[in-house]
Formats: sequence, structure tokens, C-alpha cells
Amino acid sequence: MRSPLPLAIILALPLACVTDLGPGEAPELRGEHAADAGQNQLVEAVAPPAKPDELRVLKIIGHADTVTAAAFFSGGSRLLTGSADASLRLWDGSSGRELARFKSHTLPVVAIAATADGQLFASSGKDQVTRIWDAASGKELRHVGGLARVLAFSPDFKLLAAGLDDHSVRVFEVETGTPRGTLKGHRRAVVRLAFDPTGETLVSADEEGAIIAWSMASGQALRAAKPLGHAVRGLAFDRAGRRLAATTADRHAYVLEAATLQPLLGLTLPAEAGAAAFTRAGDYLLVAGGTKLFEPDAKKEDYSVRLFALASGRLAAVFAGHTAPVLAIAQAESEGDAVVTASADETVRLWPAPEALAAAQGINH
Repeated sequence: MRSPLPLAIILALPLACVTDLGPGEAPELRGEHAADAGQNQLVEAVAPPAKPDELRVLKIIGHADTVTAAAFFSGGSRLLTGSADASLRLWDGSSGRELARFKSHTLPVVAIAATADGQLFASSGKDQVTRIWDAASGKELRHVGGLARVLAFSPDFKLLAAGLDDHSVRVFEVETGTPRGTLKGHRRAVVRLAFDPTGETLVSADEEGAIIAWSMASGQALRAAKPLGHAVRGLAFDRAGRRLAATTADRHAYVLEAATLQPLLGLTLPAEAGAAAFTRAGDYLLVAGGTKLFEPDAKKEDYSVRLFALASGRLAAVFAGHTAPVLAIAQAESEGDAVVTASADETVRLWPAPEALAAAQGINH
């Protein structure tokens, strides 16, 4: 068995990674990342973005209270949801049919995560328990700690990371539930986690926009991004592990170079940013809207998912239809990589594949 990870503290970070920005300060994108290079601006497409209709809308009816968390299994074939009714439910991604329900939590579910192979999932609730489950049998395998704000499995499914209110990240062995170590360095609650595709690096983000990359071999902090100034709402690697997307509560989305956590692209949205995901080919970024529009006296809310072409920063499409926050985004392999979104409005919506939209519009990304 591997030895536990040492406690990590940010004292040995390279000077290039250390910032003197105070809480609430967002990074300025200068030089090669400046707005005059077309990289940091309110993105308005030269041609109007596509606004395609849904290919399919599925109602997922069964929870007795608000859906609070959602996660797709690989390829969008199945969807796991957690609710304020303290239950978890598994749904068929093509029909919306309920496949199974799981009830061990006694208070609302806060966070869930699923392995890409669909064999395991984890859940954490306000009852101060985090559980690991076998998806096929519905059996609860073990408890691994208290309340987690966010959960993430490593790509090999051997580790489970949990972001906590005490500003730390705890890492557990999935097979045994044994704690591997605690990563310390954040000053606020850790609210987003993402493993890189190799599983060698874990990135964590907190409520004030601090982002830290950790070595899973040593437990040490490798680098830190300049604080984004607002809570991180979405965090995702591309499939190659070269770029990291981070969205914030102040309607911004950033694409960072994974190796340095330096910004490559900054996008400003008309609404608060939420969940984010790179498309499979890596040419586009999907960003979900969160809450009210940032307009004077705005009354309506915007839960649209926006599709950005990364080579140009162009807003390529707006997927509008959800009436509550989008909790999960994926691409459906069996549907030609169509975009699939799950929302707290208890619907799963299927949208045209980005490449198909680009071809129809004659866009070269």
C-alpha cells in the first residue's frame, strides 16, 4: 500500500506562480492575452450565433424535491441525479426512464461524482456522510468521510477527492476507503475539483477564485493561478490535458494552460457562468448560464448553454431552453457527439453536435 500523502502547503511554489492579488481581485489579461489580441472581451460573433432547437427533451420525473446535483456516465448514456429529497436516482439517457433509486442519505444530497466506466459513483449529503456506491447492484460499499462540497474520481477510479468547507481537499483510496492525505492551501471552501487525464495532477478551486494544481505522487502544490476574484462554478480539463477551463460567478470563463495555469483566453458572458466542458475534439468550450442577466432591472434568468469556438473566441451557438441551472454537460457518443445537458428543471436536452453546427454555418472554428 502506498504511504499517505504528506500535508501540502504553498511555500515552495515557484515565484512565477505566486501572486500578490488580494481577495476579490481578478487577474488582468495583458500582453499576449490582452483584449487587443482579441482574447478578452464580451464575445459578439461577427455573424449571429446559431440558436438551434433541441433534438430531444426528456423529462426526468421522480424526485420529491429540487434536483441539486447531476453527473453523466461516459457518453451520456446514463444520468445520475441527487436531490434535496435525500435520494439518488439513475436514469436512461436516451429515454428518461428511471433505472434505479438509492436511499441512504437522511438529508439533502450536495455533491455526486461518477466513474467514466459507469461502475461506481459517490455522493455526499448534509447528513455529514460521503458514500461510495456500486452502480450495478445499488449496494453502498463504504463511507469515506463527512460532508463534501464537491467530489471527483481519478481517471483510474482508484482515488476519490473531496473538497471541504474547512478549505482542504481530502483524498481517499476507493477500494478500502483509507485516507491517502489532506491537501491544504486554500483560504475558502473548496467547491470544484478536476483530475487531469493522467491522474497525476488534481486541480482544486475555491469560493474566492483561487486555483491550485497538486501532485498526486507527492501531495505537494505544483502551481497556483492568479485568483479569479469570484467563486469558481465550473472546472474541466480538455481530453489532452493541455487546457483547463474555469468559470466564475461574475459571468467570466477562462481557458488556462494546464502546465502553467496561465490564461490563454478570457470570455465575458451576459449571464453568470456555471458548468463548463470542452467538446471531445477540443475545438469548442461549452459554458452554462447560471442566474439573472447582468442588465439593469433584468427580471428574467438565463440558463442557456453557450458554445464558443476556441481558436477565435467566437460565440458559435446558444442552446436555450432550460428553465433552471444546468448541472451537467456531456456529449452523447451514440448520438454522433450531440451535446446533452441535464438541469435542475428536471429535463435532459439533446442538442446538435458542434461540428455539425459548424459545417452548416460554414465556420472554420
